[in-house]
Amino acid sequence: MAQDLLKDVVYKRIREMIIYGTLPMGSKLSETVLAKRLEATKAPIRDAVKRLQSEGLVQIKPQSGTFVFSLSQTEFNELLEFRYYIESQAMQLSFEKNNKALCQSIRYILDKMSVCMERNGTLEYLGLDNEFHQVLIDFCDNAYFAQAYALIATRMATARNYLVVTNSTCNAPMNSM
Repeated sequence: MAQDLLKDVVYKRIREMIIYGTLPMGSKLSETVLAKRLEATKAPIRDAVKRLQSEGLVQIKPQSGTFVFSLSQTEFNELLEFRYYIESQAMQLSFEKNNKALCQSIRYILDKMSVCMERNGTLEYLGLDNEFHQVLIDFCDNAYFAQAYALIATRMATARNYLVVTNSTCNAPMNSM
C-alpha cells in the first residue's frame, strides 16, 4: 500500500515538473537524477515514466534515452486546431445545458486570473488558465468530449505553460491562444 502511494506521489511530482516546465519540453530524463531529486528508488520512477509515456508526456527513444515530449510547429498547430474544435463545441453545449453555472465559474476564474496578473503570480495564473479551459469541458456534460479532451489536456497545458515561461509574462496565453 505504501509503495503504491509512493508510486502515485512520484508520478504526480514528475508530471507537475513537466507541466510547469521544471523539466522542459525536449529535455532528457535520468532515472538516477529523478530518484535523487525526489528521494525515491528507481522502481517508482520507472513506473511514473511508463504512465507518463502512456499520456504522451514522455517519449522513450531506443538507444537514446527518455525525453520529455516536444512539439514541432506543425504538431503544435494541429494540437491548437483540435483543442479549438473540441472547446468551441463543448462551450456551445455548456451554454445550452449549464449556462448559469458555466458563466459563474468562468467569471470566478477570470477574476482570480486578473488578481494573478496584477501580482505577477505566474504559476497560479497558469493553473487557473488550465482550469478555465477544463471548465468548458466539464459543463458540457458529455463523456465523449471529456475523453477526447483528456487526450490532449496535459500536453496542451505544458505547451501553454512553456509559452508563458519563455515569454515571461502572464499575458502570453491570452494573446497567443
